[in-house]
This record gives sequence, structure tokens and C-alpha cells, in this order.
Amino acid sequence: MNRWVHPACIDCFSALAPGREPVVLRVTDPRNGARLRVRRTCCFCSRDTDAGIFARRDPATVGCHGALGYHANGGFGTGRRG
Repeated sequence: MNRWVHPACIDCFSALAPGREPVVLRVTDPRNGARLRVRRTCCFCSRDTDAGIFARRDPATVGCHGALGYHANGGFGTGRRG
């Protein structure tokens, strides 16, 4: 992951890509296969989301500018579990 790949909530993704189905990253618990609800901040509206959707955009055009905690730590695995 890098500064160009941004977590997005379903509402923001729908606005960015009307009519497209998102590819959703699912994180599962290896012990029992249950879905872990990893919370991240949507880089487009700053709301918490557990949608597992990411959008590739130039960081200069996104509210986070590639500087939120998600980007600073290299991407996957840095979300909050809830």
C-alpha cells in the first residue's frame, strides 16, 4: 500500500465510481474464519468505515493528502478493530 491507495466508505466510493461494484477487502480470523470488522477513516469524508473498500487517487486530490495514520504505517494491518 502507498499514499495513492485510500480507504473509502461505500457512499464515497459510490460517488467516485457511479454504477461500479467495489472490490472489498475482507479480513478474517484464522482461528474460526469470522470476518474481522477493521475500522479505518475514509480519506474522502473523514468518517469511520469498516467497508473494506479502497480507491486509488492522487494524494494531492484527497482530503487526507496521504498523511492519515493508515498511510503513515504502510497500509494494511493498521486499522482499528471494532
